[in-house]
Amino acid sequence: MAPDIDTRKAEPAGLRLRWSGELSLTTRILAVNLAALALMAAGLLFLDSYRSRLISERVNKAVEQTEILGRTLEASGKGEWDTHIKLAARTVGSGNRIRVYD
Repeated sequence: MAPDIDTRKAEPAGLRLRWSGELSLTTRILAVNLAALALMAAGLLFLDSYRSRLISERVNKAVEQTEILGRTLEASGKGEWDTHIKLAARTVGSGNRIRVYD
């Protein structure tokens, strides 16, 4: 008959898991949780810098559009509606609205 208590058998060196035998279960669980927290913190830092870059690009684009509008209005004299119509035609594709007051 076989004994009631199973003894540990030596496993071949290639099949043995070195990291699981040396670290306790608590240590492994903590390591996985800390890795997840580190990934979340890195993601937050990345998204914050991405958001900052998006805001600066939007500001730069608004400044550029304002400069284009200013140069166009400066080039046009009073009563030259052709220039205003051309300016309005430029803004149709971009989704921007322009109101020109006298």
